Amino acid sequence: MDTKATGALIAQRRKALALSQAELAERLHVTDKAVSRWETGRGMPGLDSLEPLSEALGLSVSELLSGKELTREELPKAAGGQIMESMKRENRWKWLAWAAMAAVTVLAIWGAGVSVQAQREPNVSPAWTLWWTSPRR
Repeated sequence: MDTKATGALIAQRRKALALSQAELAERLHVTDKAVSRWETGRGMPGLDSLEPLSEALGLSVSELLSGKELTREELPKAAGGQIMESMKRENRWKWLAWAAMAAVTVLAIWGAGVSVQAQREPNVSPAWTLWWTSPRR
């Protein structure tokens, strides 16, 4: 998603419809500053604003997200690409969540092992505590 291209398309369509930023903002129940951020590429419309914005500008949501007006032939391909991009992004987050859970699990198992060892041998310090408490030079 190219925020600059999407912003330029929003500004172009708004001006073609002879709407001010304030008028478009009023139709969408957002501030004119939000419309300004979209048009300059410093922000993107929220998910709840995409459909009303596309209707107000006479565009499809796929056109808004791609940042250009699409022909009838290009629309299905653009929508499919956006769905695939969204799925890849979602899978990336799932992978990161699984990796974080695995790391926490490994640390919990290690901590439990150290705790059990300390209970069985109360007079013997685990190796890491010796390092931690050793005098520094």
